[in-house]
Amino acid sequence: MAQPVVLRFEEVTYEYSETKRVLDEASFSVRDGSKIALMGQNGAGKTSLFRMIMGELKPKSGNIFFAPKELTAGIAKQVIAPEHAELTVRDWFGQTFDEIPYNLDKRIADVLDAVNLQTDITKKVREHSGGQQARLLLAYSLIQNPDILLLDEPTNNLDQDGIDHLTAFLVMYEKTV
Repeated sequence: MAQPVVLRFEEVTYEYSETKRVLDEASFSVRDGSKIALMGQNGAGKTSLFRMIMGELKPKSGNIFFAPKELTAGIAKQVIAPEHAELTVRDWFGQTFDEIPYNLDKRIADVLDAVNLQTDITKKVREHSGGQQARLLLAYSLIQNPDILLLDEPTNNLDQDGIDHLTAFLVMYEKTV
């Protein structure tokens, strides 16, 4: 039996300018539990599509639907924002919540374990290597347990062991990616 549709783009058009159209009446559906890879050249609009899903960008025309509407999406971005580099790992993870949960340290430990990263949560984010930061970004997207997980170039800065661990994790991940 087919899984229900959790995300649908209906004739979505998005453009940066009259000469830079990223989507032109694009329509597609994503089913619950799907694992989908979106590939394209740099500048083709992959990150823009993710930003539309996250509600950060609005399409010029068309509609984007979540079903049910309360679904959450989390994104693992490509880089850590410079203004977050001086935060400790704990403080950085803590800012994902409106109200810091009582079990924040356990939640951080769980998502760090999921991405195969051992680190001191009092260490500053900038003190981690590129590969460690890539794992931190993935863990950051997981900590709120999103229904839809968006990964923007998740293998950047990962060695082969990191790529293998990420692949195994995604195969076993029960939600939509």
